[in-house]
Amino acid sequence: DLSTPFATIQIWGQVLHNEEQRLSPEQQKALNRILQAGHYGEELIKRILDVEKSDIGNHKMMLENLDMKVFAEEVLDNFKPVAARKNIKLHSEFAGKQLQILSDRQLVSRICENLLSNAIKYTPRGRNVWMSVSEEQEAINIRVRDEGIGIEKEELPYLFSKYAKISTQPTDGETSNGLGLSIVKRIVEEINGKIMC
Repeated sequence: DLSTPFATIQIWGQVLHNEEQRLSPEQQKALNRILQAGHYGEELIKRILDVEKSDIGNHKMMLENLDMKVFAEEVLDNFKPVAARKNIKLHSEFAGKQLQILSDRQLVSRICENLLSNAIKYTPRGRNVWMSVSEEQEAINIRVRDEGIGIEKEELPYLFSKYAKISTQPTDGETSNGLGLSIVKRIVEEINGKIMC
């Protein structure tokens, strides 16, 4: 049932895609974003079910070399319309040299998208959100920083727990189900990474 709306988006998106030559470059870009979002929604439903069944390890890893600057810029670009609705500016910070990782694009995307979505959700209108990629001690660090009100120190240990409800609230009436960061933690561990706040 949860997948049905996303399947409908994909079907009608494909109808538009078949008439792509009639669309302006900006409309074509918007259409591609719609199709990507529909695909992402379907995959997200599958992942939530994976988490609930505690078998995310069954995801078949598809490893590829990711240029982290190009990758991060694509992720940020996808969030510009959402950020613009709250007049939030997105900033990217990259090390001077090219940084690559061998990992699963879909899983790394889900990590970054969840963190950026939260940063925007909990940041007041007219503020800033940053995403940085750097190399430290033979590891690639991806940091997401915002100008939200923050999290109480005593609540930090529960931040990545399933269905955790902390006192911090979204700033513009957005909803939160308490699942996002627990999914992120599971995925980070799946690809042999670490997450901290």
